[in-house]
Order: sequence, then structure tokens, then C-alpha cells
Amino acid sequence: MTQINTGRVIAGGVLAGFIIDAFEWLSSVVFRGTYEDMYAALNLPEPGAGAMASLTLGGFAVGILLVWIYAGFRPRWGPGPKAALLAGLAVWLLGWVWQMVVDIAMGIYSLSAWMWVMALVWTFVEVQVAALAGGWLYREGETVGV
Repeated sequence: MTQINTGRVIAGGVLAGFIIDAFEWLSSVVFRGTYEDMYAALNLPEPGAGAMASLTLGGFAVGILLVWIYAGFRPRWGPGPKAALLAGLAVWLLGWVWQMVVDIAMGIYSLSAWMWVMALVWTFVEVQVAALAGGWLYREGETVGV
């Protein structure tokens, strides 16, 4: 069994994180009114610069984790889209679906809210695109830039 290529995990993870952050930014534009209504209903201010910086860094951390999981999946399912999509599914289930369950349990979303379904569909596509891109960049036995 070969070692995981840490440099390629980071490079692929940065690419995946960029895609995650881009999708998240786009969702803040597309669903702006819905987010504003949610903040108002929860009596919360809109996220400021500090929160946005933390979320952006978190997107890159998730991207790196995603590619690391892909690198671990490669020996079992082979390099390529299948392993990448399975890694994306694992990250989506553990990151986004579980967070949605918590949000529903805490009353942030209701089970009837269309945003609940839309958020899961949006993030599923987001994570799968990021997994494919990060997996495409990952290679074993090569350094970044080769």
C-alpha cells in the first residue's frame, strides 16, 4: 500500500475548498432573502467579516479533509470519479446532513421549510463537484507541480 501524498492532499484540498467556498458565496446571493428572513426569525444579526473569514477557512479545511478521505478510498475503489464521489458522499452526510438534523432538532429549520430540501440538494452538488475536482488533482507518488 502506498503512502498518502500529503502535498497533493493539500493542493487538491485547496481546490476543493475554493469550490466549496464559491458555492457557499453563490448560495448567499441566490438565497439572500431567505437567509435574511431566517436571521430575523432567530433574532440574529447577519454574519460579519469575522464570521465570513472563519467560514471561508472552514471551507478550505473541509476541502482538505475531503481529498484526504478520497486518498484513503483510492486503494479500495480505485482512483477516479467513483472514489471521489463516495468521499464526497461521506463528507456531505457527516457535515451537511448531520448539521441539518441538528438545525431541525433545535428549531432553526422546520421540516416543512423548502430551504431544508434546497440546502441539502445545493450542498450535495457543491460537495460532489469539489470532490471530483480535488480528486482529479490528487496523485500518489508525485509532488505538486509535476
